[in-house]
Amino acid sequence: MAYLPPERWTHIALYLEKDNSTLTNCARVCRQWQPVFEKLIYRNFKVESEDFKLQKGVVSLPRFRDLVSGTNQYRRSLVQRLEYTVIIPHDLLDYRTVKLEGYHDQNPVREANNQAFWAGMRLLFEFLSSWKKGPKIMLAPAVQGRDEALEPETEVREHAHAWEVEYGLIWTGTAMQIAESCLALQRLYLNMQDLSRQDHLWYMRDRRQAVASRLARFPSTLRVLELECSLEHPWSNTLPALDLRPANSKIVEFSSSLRLSSCNLRELNLSSMSFDMDFLYPLDDSGSPTSDASSLHWPYLESIVLQAVPGHLPSGEWLFDYELKTGDEEDFPDPATGDEIFESRWLREDYQIVRNIINTEYFHRRFISLGYAARRMPLLKTISFNFCIPPVTEFKFSSGRGGSTGAGAKPSLKFESQSGYTPDRRVTAAWRFSLDQLVVENPWPERDPDCVSSSVTLDRLPFDE
Repeated sequence: MAYLPPERWTHIALYLEKDNSTLTNCARVCRQWQPVFEKLIYRNFKVESEDFKLQKGVVSLPRFRDLVSGTNQYRRSLVQRLEYTVIIPHDLLDYRTVKLEGYHDQNPVREANNQAFWAGMRLLFEFLSSWKKGPKIMLAPAVQGRDEALEPETEVREHAHAWEVEYGLIWTGTAMQIAESCLALQRLYLNMQDLSRQDHLWYMRDRRQAVASRLARFPSTLRVLELECSLEHPWSNTLPALDLRPANSKIVEFSSSLRLSSCNLRELNLSSMSFDMDFLYPLDDSGSPTSDASSLHWPYLESIVLQAVPGHLPSGEWLFDYELKTGDEEDFPDPATGDEIFESRWLREDYQIVRNIINTEYFHRRFISLGYAARRMPLLKTISFNFCIPPVTEFKFSSGRGGSTGAGAKPSLKFESQSGYTPDRRVTAAWRFSLDQLVVENPWPERDPDCVSSSVTLDRLPFDE
């Protein structure tokens, strides 16, 4: 075995990749085996700020320092991803509680958590700052509370436990602050799935604002931006959609910040995010480009993925309407129910209506905006767009350059809609083709008469003059 070439050992080691204890034992067999198995051990390393109920394969920060310091400094170059969990004093029961009169988020419980978090992060960065410049690492921070706790002026509400989750995510604003401090940051994946109850609208707004206020400050080295959010919707789709704009503001700063920060990107991936229909390329009320859009340019952008898009705008407007049946009005919940919603049958029975009547103009604006933006993306390969809920509405652009389409394929557009959407002349003008070129068909006329597939093979790429 000791005489096998290193590439054979690596192939064997990959079978044990998730068995950290066996990898560790193998690394101790001999000097020939050590670098092969240590490469897998340290590639994705899990660390906690202190020794607290350490799980198998997790070490404390002091132990991690010992493992990669002194004569073992060579191991630092093996670390590609560092999962770092900061231990804080209190595990807050946000999803089981409601706030009483007199509650304030600046309280001793949260203050203790904040101090512990920043102390733990400071210890990590002080240690990382001693490393020599070399290969980049991916940092995945999280938090874990020692003991369950209630904040002052809160109480447990019986039915609120239905929305209890355990993610261990840190506050979005804190994550953005950490990322902003990484001066050579190339890739950011921001998990914003710290689920919010529908009565926590202030939290959803603050979370989005935390992203909007810092995106523009990110270094120009950033090439890949991935934002994944939890769905921000009301208790029932019979209620008005949530207005996610900052309080007393009619401006969606999140959309404008995203537009400006995307100009240096190679990949943009948004999941479950609500944004303006013309967030990439601003349009006026008629669907024509605004005067300030002429300066926009995306010299590196190759891929745009807009997936699981919510069925509403951040301004609180639904993208699909519904048709009422006689008597339905009496069954609707009251939007002003407040805390009593926890006792309402709308939650326990999940009462919903069918929203399948498309607001066509909204979708025209989205595809017009994407078309004009694509003209200023000389390296663009793909754009994909889909909704998280029925009716199915999807869009796909392929440049035909490489990828799954293969070299030499022609550029193409495809629209899929279960609510009868087809592009208008403004959309075709933005993408530089005519309505006569559009092939419109219904794949299942008897089963789904409203389903429409519209496709076109382009004569040229939108950015080719």
